[in-house]
Amino acid sequence: MVSIEEKTLEIAAGQQLNYSTLRTVTYDDLSSRIAPINPETLATPWMTLNGASSYSTPLTNTSTTTSTSTATTVGTGFIAFESPLDESTVESKTLTVSGKILNPAVARIVINNLSAVIDPIKQTFVLKNLTLTNYENNLIYRTYDATGTLLGKGFVTVYTTSISPTAPTAPVSNTAATTAPTNNGKAQVNTYKVDKRFRVIAPAADYYETTEKKVRIEGSVSASNVASVTINDFKLSSFNGSSWYYFANQEFGNMQEGTNTYTIRYFDASGAEVYKQLFVIKKNPTPQQ
Repeated sequence: MVSIEEKTLEIAAGQQLNYSTLRTVTYDDLSSRIAPINPETLATPWMTLNGASSYSTPLTNTSTTTSTSTATTVGTGFIAFESPLDESTVESKTLTVSGKILNPAVARIVINNLSAVIDPIKQTFVLKNLTLTNYENNLIYRTYDATGTLLGKGFVTVYTTSISPTAPTAPVSNTAATTAPTNNGKAQVNTYKVDKRFRVIAPAADYYETTEKKVRIEGSVSASNVASVTINDFKLSSFNGSSWYYFANQEFGNMQEGTNTYTIRYFDASGAEVYKQLFVIKKNPTPQQ
């Protein structure tokens, strides 16, 4: 659901919005730029990995009519975030997430693996004291019905000025990383000790420079106590117990021109961090064809 100029329009399942930013777009621009989703987009590795094709068919029981528009649309608009807004910036390391429930079928909302509190009367939800661990944070949300069936998922990106854009997250109970103590007022530094049980095998170097718009990062894990892997707090579904992969893709916004840092974190079954490492991609401008 997109609200602009006191009007609301829904981008339905099977549709895409062909626009780079919504900060200056008008309502007429918006409505004219909605088009059927490109089949080639659905076939890309990132979209395949996240099951995008399952959202391309409109749902027959979620028809909504906008109050300020004559258009009737069908789609997967189950919830709408009121705070924070997508691509917004906050000053603190914690925030309260809140929004509206757009479909009465929603019985449970999970944000970054934490359950939000739902008010079934007001049809709202709230999650308090959510911790931000990086300058750029993807708040991954999932909605479920009363039977536990997944209704929809997505993410909202929020930035915090309380964490440096280039600084890695401070280690949390990480036996493989140590922080040098302050010495006579000198600045601190995060030191990542090498543990050969955790390896990025492609690209081969920890600092990778490229002009490509998409980079596949691959890793191997020989430690037996690792249950999950995240990159910049995004949990990898590709992890199979011994290896993982992740696509840094300029098209999807998780790689931009300049220096891009990726914090890779490994967790055991209890959720405790086992190891942390940093990977850097320097994205140079793509040569014009």
